Amino acid sequence: GTDFAATTGTLTFNPGENSKVVPINILPDAVAGEGGEYFTVVLSGPGSGATLGTPIVATVWIVDGD
Repeated sequence: GTDFAATTGTLTFNPGENSKVVPINILPDAVAGEGGEYFTVVLSGPGSGATLGTPIVATVWIVDGD
């Protein structure tokens, strides 16, 4: 993406945890007045016998910063 730094990684949940914060670096608009943009966050491949609930995909909107 041009307005955010794409990243991949692994989230590790300790016993009893059911949420995590995923930091995303939002960058300055590359083009003035370009409007909002979006990216998706996808959870996959749970390990150690864990399962994923639903939804496993979230859409995040970046509001125009101009």
